[in-house]
Amino acid sequence: MREIKRAYESSKFRITPALLAALLTLHYFDTVRYINSRSSNHLFRSPIYRDEVLSGHSERDFRSALRVMSKQFDFVLKIIRDHQVFRYQGKRRQADVAIQLKVALHRLGHDGPLSCFEAIGRTLGTSVGSAKKYTERCIDALCDNITKFVKWPNAEDKDKIKQHFKTKAAAFPIYLAPSTAL
Repeated sequence: MREIKRAYESSKFRITPALLAALLTLHYFDTVRYINSRSSNHLFRSPIYRDEVLSGHSERDFRSALRVMSKQFDFVLKIIRDHQVFRYQGKRRQADVAIQLKVALHRLGHDGPLSCFEAIGRTLGTSVGSAKKYTERCIDALCDNITKFVKWPNAEDKDKIKQHFKTKAAAFPIYLAPSTAL
């Protein structure tokens, strides 16, 4: 930087203001590691997004991120909150069940590059290992409660279902595949 200023001030080099601006720009890029501030996207790389933005600011944002409405989230949270998998079992306390459920729903609700643990960690402010554990815990808790909500029909219910489909099927025309033996 000093050399550029000295060269500009000395009379043996003719440096125009445009050339000086270019030299100063090159010097800036040479001395700065990042052109853009690394903290410009801090909202999506910290727990702030997970804890504050996804907690009631916008139903649309909540549903887009977790693929459930907030009332549905609260219902599922109420079901799994007291499950044994979320009880303190070690040296470090577990994250709140709501946080773990948010991470798990984000993972289960996305596919492709958004569903990998690294992307979830960056988006929701958790480590890769924590994102994996949170998802496993929530799945365990949901699977243990599945019999409360998913039931196989008994013989009487099966007959009602068959009868329902027979009456509904009669309303639809039956299309036969063309015969291969013409």
